[in-house]
Amino acid sequence: MKSKYAKRIIIIAICILLMISLQGKVFAAGNCAFSVGAKYNDLNTEPETLKALAYYRQMGYNSYYTTEPTFDELNGYFKIGTRRLESDILFFSGHGFDDGSGMVFPNTAVWTRPTSQSTKAVGIDDFNWNTTKLVIYGGCVTALPNNSNHISIATYRKGAKTVLGWHQSLDPDSHRDWLNRFNAKLVEGASFSSAFNYASSFSYSDPRVNDLGIYGDWNMTYKQSRSGSTLENPNTIKISNEIEFNQKNQNIMGIIQEIRSINPNFNEDDYKVEIFTLNKEAEFYNIEFEREIDGYKTELGYHVCVNNGKVVSITNNDKNIITGRSGMDKLTSQEEEKCLEEARRNAIEDAKKGKLGEVFKKQVEVIKQVPSYYYDVNTGNKYYRVFSTVKNEDGAVDVATYKKEI
Repeated sequence: MKSKYAKRIIIIAICILLMISLQGKVFAAGNCAFSVGAKYNDLNTEPETLKALAYYRQMGYNSYYTTEPTFDELNGYFKIGTRRLESDILFFSGHGFDDGSGMVFPNTAVWTRPTSQSTKAVGIDDFNWNTTKLVIYGGCVTALPNNSNHISIATYRKGAKTVLGWHQSLDPDSHRDWLNRFNAKLVEGASFSSAFNYASSFSYSDPRVNDLGIYGDWNMTYKQSRSGSTLENPNTIKISNEIEFNQKNQNIMGIIQEIRSINPNFNEDDYKVEIFTLNKEAEFYNIEFEREIDGYKTELGYHVCVNNGKVVSITNNDKNIITGRSGMDKLTSQEEEKCLEEARRNAIEDAKKGKLGEVFKKQVEVIKQVPSYYYDVNTGNKYYRVFSTVKNEDGAVDVATYKKEI
């Protein structure tokens, strides 16, 4: 009898343990990453979305994606029971709204306003963000500085641990390269700040890609993968000197002196300095010394990383190119005006063909143009380049790049 009772007790104990184990599996079923991209005719964010899918899978997540997002899909659940927009990691790559309120895709949107069946837009208020570790809003002005409740900061206030968005409109190619580098570094088990600093250390044709808004925990890691390699920019130099840079003391001269210790021939007059404030309270900045050659912008220069009000690294992305080159001619003012008009016309035509026209099929306009002379140091080609920001009447924005070879 004792033996029978003992067996029953053992069986009951095993059943209880199994039930606890199964419950644990249900609660752990989150462990998800969800990547969202789209194809807007000649703008295609599928490549970085598929790369994000693979990177997060390497990190050990149940990694899912969509490149044809719908309202029901973004508002719905995975088969394992987790809501898609309550995943541990969320990656979005597409167009942003011009007021910073969200991101728009061909058939749906994610924004800070209430969920709307009529406009097929999903509101962030309908989700529990407390278990979400990282959200990447990869679109124009998703961290718009003059909107105190843009989608990046609003998602952070809802409970997401770390949220990343962009202050400005930017060139899609530069944006894609930045995102791929950031995710590739995360795969190694790097912290958010390490991955961010790595991606920002490279030179880009559009330096505005390094003008971001960061909210939350900079030191989080998102699982250690089995990858054994170590990604580093070989041109990055760690700074041990105590160089302060903050709101009260923007110590540019201290940084210049440090750059001169790297390159004794450094002449600050050859560079345009851009200071991008990433997080004012935490004193995080990206500082770009952008090399100009006879009035032509280049991708050359120095990138300075400031964390917690201290310079932590300087990346030398410069090359020894002699200034005063022959043939660095400029267009006449009339020719510049013709280029601006052609850039405006091309941007609107492209938008109507699908870049923004497919989003809501409505009127589009160019709201901003940023012209410059650009010298490609790799090919030796010279251009008059225009970044045109296009907006449709619903507020979706995009950047079209125009280049006329000189």
